[in-house]
Amino acid sequence: MNRNIKAKYGLRCLSKRKTLVFASLLFIVAALCSSLFAGMFLNCSSGAFWDNVVHVKNESELKNAIDNASSSKETIIALDNDITLTESAITIPYNKDITLTSDRSSGFYKLISGVASEATIYVDGGALKIDGIIVSGGSSSGIHVSNKGVLVMYDGEISDNSAFISGFNPFGYVGVGGGVRIDSGVFEMYGGKISNNRAQGSGGGVRTGLGGAVFSMFGGEISGNTAEYGGGVYIGGDYANFSWVGGVISGNTTTIEGNDVYPSGSGGGSSGGSDSGDNGPSNGSNGSSGNGGGSGSNGGNSGLSNGNGYNLRDIVIICVCVVGVVCGILSFYFRSKMKHLEEKLNKHVEG
Repeated sequence: MNRNIKAKYGLRCLSKRKTLVFASLLFIVAALCSSLFAGMFLNCSSGAFWDNVVHVKNESELKNAIDNASSSKETIIALDNDITLTESAITIPYNKDITLTSDRSSGFYKLISGVASEATIYVDGGALKIDGIIVSGGSSSGIHVSNKGVLVMYDGEISDNSAFISGFNPFGYVGVGGGVRIDSGVFEMYGGKISNNRAQGSGGGVRTGLGGAVFSMFGGEISGNTAEYGGGVYIGGDYANFSWVGGVISGNTTTIEGNDVYPSGSGGGSSGGSDSGDNGPSNGSNGSSGNGGGSGSNGGNSGLSNGNGYNLRDIVIICVCVVGVVCGILSFYFRSKMKHLEEKLNKHVEG
């Protein structure tokens, strides 16, 4: 073969080889960037992902951060250590949108109530997201939602709270909603755990009560809670509604009735859940049995473990895995092409 032709052919193959090398490197960089983004997103408790995160170390700083939070956008508050409340409960007023998380690489910091006869947090018309802290120590519920407040739980725990009324009590009132009490508002649960809470009356884990309370469960776990009625979840009050789409409710106990879910009240609705689980709601689309709600018969067949809900973090994990597999396949393909071109180049040069 003419030497000039050899050189020309060799340069063309070399150019293709450089192109393939560049493409391989590009895909590898894309995979690394995707992994880095996912790490930042999944480890959002580090606070590095948000540009408006506020770090707090004690009760005073936490309350100041809430008081100074914008009324027009979300404020993320990261706990830098465990915080014990000694003065009063935390209150999220109607014009605040607060996210509470932890600034640590693994595990969660605790927000502990040391105040008698109060919840740890009151969501009084505002919006609160729990995304990586432990709420504990409340003696009148862990979190109390009222005045059309909104509570969303993505990760973390609401545990070791109670709802008891002691001392002079001429009307015989009892504490309700050991973990979460919803009187008028919305609670959406996508992940995390509500466990080891106790209520003197109803709803050891979660209690929907007055004023059209709505509880929607898409994921997470409610377990190990105790009450007289509805150790896990108690559905009560006019127009209260419970939608069970995913997650697990199990291992809760009562002294009277309804270990895991106790559907009771007028017009209460239940969708999703079980038609075979222990004390679970027989919950078709007509709602739970009660005054104004038919006894549903089209519930799910998965018992008390309804792990069908996906949150945004699950989607990110899946996307990163898909990107990694695609990049691996493309890298293998490009390496094969490069080897093939190199063999052809050597063959023609030798010829």
